[in-house]
Amino acid sequence: MESGGECVEHDNPDCAGRWRRDGGAWRCSGCGAAYPLTPGVARATIRENACGLLLARLTAEGRAAIEGE
Repeated sequence: MESGGECVEHDNPDCAGRWRRDGGAWRCSGCGAAYPLTPGVARATIRENACGLLLARLTAEGRAAIEGE
């Protein structure tokens, strides 16, 4: 667990799924890992999704830069 809050982990470390609210849990769209609907888990899923979006954007920008060379 990270200091100052909860963390969420995927069942598969290579999973690139997004966390979504699914009924009574936060569930990964890729691997299906699930966590309870608590404020701490909600903050962790928001952080994880934001990092995933940033990584996807940087990957796309890097790919475009490499292909443009």
